[in-house]
Amino acid sequence: MKLSTKLLATFLILLDFALLHYIVSSIPLRFDLTEDNIYTLSDSTRSMLEKIEEPIQIDFYSTQSNADLPAWFLAFSDRVEQMLEQYERASGGKVRLNVIDPKPDSVEEERAMAAGLHGQEMASGDRVYLGMVVAQGDTEKTQPFFNWNRETFLEYDISKTIYEAQQFSKPRIGLISTLPLVAPDYPAM
Repeated sequence: MKLSTKLLATFLILLDFALLHYIVSSIPLRFDLTEDNIYTLSDSTRSMLEKIEEPIQIDFYSTQSNADLPAWFLAFSDRVEQMLEQYERASGGKVRLNVIDPKPDSVEEERAMAAGLHGQEMASGDRVYLGMVVAQGDTEKTQPFFNWNRETFLEYDISKTIYEAQQFSKPRIGLISTLPLVAPDYPAM
């Protein structure tokens, strides 16, 4: 075989691999092979997402641009982002995810602080953000910081914040009793 034929064959094989990778990665098919299915949304979360009436906007603030970030922080941040993407996919377009990297002294960092997100200070002195703001209509709820020690409760924390953003008023509870609701006076010491 000629050299030009070998080069053309090599190029076509690489092009086939690139196209195959693109096609396979665009298929929204995922498998969760973990023991507790921690990467799969529960049935109650899916039910909650089906009941959403108005669109919800999730602004996920995740520090990514800092070069001194530890690998465990980046891995946990990626885990939270993947979980939020699952919410977006499962909602059928009712949840929109906006990922924001609040760089130091930027407009994004000011917005994160104004929304009530708590930046954690690292050993280098930089602040890192890993929180979200859930907005539906005029209601806004904040998850100030995702704690990596609560990774097993990640789905619960996200679902709770989304649920609270959908509640326009808190339910009132009344108490009817024949007992006196005022504590008796005790003598002063």
